[in-house]
Amino acid sequence: MTDLGSEDSEWYYCAVEIVGADVRIEGFHLSVTPGTPELYVDQQEVTGVEGGSVIVNCYYNDTGNWKGWCRIGGSVSCVWGNSGTIDGTSVTLQQTTDATRSNVLTVTMSGLKTENTGWYRCELGDLIMPVHITVRRQTTTQSTTTMTTTQAPTTEQSSFSPTAEPVQTDNTVQGPEWGKEKDTMSSIDLKVLLVPLGMLVVVIAGVLVTWKMWRNHKDNKAMDQTTNTSVVGYTHVPLI
Repeated sequence: MTDLGSEDSEWYYCAVEIVGADVRIEGFHLSVTPGTPELYVDQQEVTGVEGGSVIVNCYYNDTGNWKGWCRIGGSVSCVWGNSGTIDGTSVTLQQTTDATRSNVLTVTMSGLKTENTGWYRCELGDLIMPVHITVRRQTTTQSTTTMTTTQAPTTEQSSFSPTAEPVQTDNTVQGPEWGKEKDTMSSIDLKVLLVPLGMLVVVIAGVLVTWKMWRNHKDNKAMDQTTNTSVVGYTHVPLI
């Protein structure tokens, strides 16, 4: 129906005849008013994912009528007041005042299941506004995205992330394990330095001892030669 006027405000019926079954007739009253509708929503098609939630804002003018959220089809199930459940899914209703859009009934459905897919309606007294909700199964990509946004990344995850900032390592501030490793390395370096130094001292000591022995031997040999020379030059003169 297009180009509606106030004269189109009337009751209308939808009839469906199914072979082998009775004719089913559904009726509704269409109210056409000038200006802002008495009850309306931003979107009549809303999509959510399994396990998630959807929010529907119902805007209205008349605050005197009861307000609720119902599922259409089969046995009608409704939530009145502040909270309740529909088909095992949690539903909360919150009434607020919007300075630009008058009154708002915020409907939140949490813990969605695929069987929640279907038609619902905001109710304000005799006025209703239908909304269709589609609940899709959560894919692997959606699950990964959800986990990424709710779980804080570890150091390993940050280092492999393509969007992570480069990590600057400061070697001057390390934990106890690094200190132990540094002490071990220093001990090893000291041992490597001391071993050749000790060997050098032993070699020098050996050279000094050898030189001392050679010098003593040379001095003893020189003294022996002097003694022999003195004995050969002595002449015995017999006493008279």
